[in-house]
Amino acid sequence: MNTFQQIWQNFETYASRYHSPEVARNNKTQLNELNQAVFARLEKILPSNVKVRAVTAPAFIYYTEAAGGYGVDTHLSCVHTYRVDIPDAKFEEQVNVAVEQLRNMIEEPCVRTAFFYMPLYPMDDDGHMVVRFSKTGETVDVKEQT
Repeated sequence: MNTFQQIWQNFETYASRYHSPEVARNNKTQLNELNQAVFARLEKILPSNVKVRAVTAPAFIYYTEAAGGYGVDTHLSCVHTYRVDIPDAKFEEQVNVAVEQLRNMIEEPCVRTAFFYMPLYPMDDDGHMVVRFSKTGETVDVKEQT
């Protein structure tokens, strides 16, 4: 399962568990296509030092090599919800706008890993979407554990 599929699975679990009316009103196929296009492009344009990973819970533990190579350090993190404004436009324009907003959120100085819990999904009736993820300044090479 690739990163996007893991993130999408989290979304479907959330939607089925909480019966989100915003999700029910929207066509899941169109939402899936938008997210596939956004994440495929995002993975191609992010600098090679920034990794995109999926996490299976909003709070999670990740591990990095300890300073000086002395073992492993444990870190606790929690995802945040970020607003993404998607225009009512053609599909390609929606993808471009979403990718640009996510790229700006991720490409901050010192960001090395972006942990995504949820893909883009509608939040309410005003037309905006949200994405849930966390950023860290460390390069994470070991698998996330919840």
